[in-house]
Amino acid sequence: MSKIRDMRTLSLGRLMSVYGTVTRTTDAKPELIMGNFQCMECNQYVQNLEQQFKYTEPVRCSNENCHNKSRWELCSKDSTMVDWQKVRVQEYSSDIPAGSMPRSIDVILRGEIVDMTKPGDKAVFTGKLVVVPDIVQLMKPGEKYTSSNMDTSKMKRNENRTMDGVAGLRKIGVKDLSYKMVFIASSVNTGDTRFGFN
Repeated sequence: MSKIRDMRTLSLGRLMSVYGTVTRTTDAKPELIMGNFQCMECNQYVQNLEQQFKYTEPVRCSNENCHNKSRWELCSKDSTMVDWQKVRVQEYSSDIPAGSMPRSIDVILRGEIVDMTKPGDKAVFTGKLVVVPDIVQLMKPGEKYTSSNMDTSKMKRNENRTMDGVAGLRKIGVKDLSYKMVFIASSVNTGDTRFGFN
């Protein structure tokens, strides 16, 4: 079994177990695993498109006479979906070195193991560590901080004028691609005395 603090990129893709205390859980939500799409230009059917940790449409239509690259309709009744849940797991207080802050990791539960844990549970998760893009960091970087040397009264009168000042990093083309480690669990074990739980 591995401590959350000891998880490194060398562990990526390997079957392993990690333990900790559940601090937060989300509601169960549907996740699209394999999508079937219909082209809205020629009605061509694209089957079993694997999703890549986000909603993924076909790149282009498989019909040679069709040039569609963006107009798709998801055929949800023929697609494969499963329940999923994100759980936040924090390391035990006994594993935290003196003067350090506790570390946490997001654990993804799918299918039958959804809702098997609740906040406060001590649990062992078996699965594998993966790296995913940090989508939240990619959404409009710098947009939270907006500055301008025009007051609001002038803005109302000059709605057609370009505002002075900087309105986020997007204006200068800066976009850092960051990643985070997530643990995809295939099984959950709670309250087992073999692991010292009560």
